[in-house]
Amino acid sequence: CAMRPFVVLALLMGVANAAAATPESVARDYFAAVQKRDFKAAAGYYAPAALAQFRELLGFIDELPEAAQKQVVRALFGRNATPRRVAALSDEAYFAAYLAAVLGSVDLVRGASVDSRTVLGAVTEGDAVAYVVSRTKATIRDIKLEQMEVMTVAKSPQGEWRIMLSGKMK
Repeated sequence: CAMRPFVVLALLMGVANAAAATPESVARDYFAAVQKRDFKAAAGYYAPAALAQFRELLGFIDELPEAAQKQVVRALFGRNATPRRVAALSDEAYFAAYLAAVLGSVDLVRGASVDSRTVLGAVTEGDAVAYVVSRTKATIRDIKLEQMEVMTVAKSPQGEWRIMLSGKMK
């Protein structure tokens, strides 16, 4: 087939682009996805193990009485979420639904905005772990806020940098 060389070239270019990603570029791409409200894409930057760990952290929801369970699920996953629907989600979709509900609720605060997110750099620990430092500037009404954050990223077995849960979330 005449298209075969082009398909192989496209695949090789994709592999090269994935390998060229850096911890800093992963953080920037994640922040851009969040800014665009593409929470499915944002969740895709996390390591599968981190997504499973996040779901496990919220496992307490299953232990709650039914009425409380419904209330907590709506608070964490959105007004229309039900325990049954949320339980059926993949780990990535589960985290994306959480991000959409929690970060979407920030929009409900009038006068609140994220003015900028700047990736300042990364510190590596060996070849497979890096800590990306970023600064977020936000405004709530007339109050200016600034927060520094450290994001842990780790290299997957396939060589891709993926976000891990921070120590605050464990």
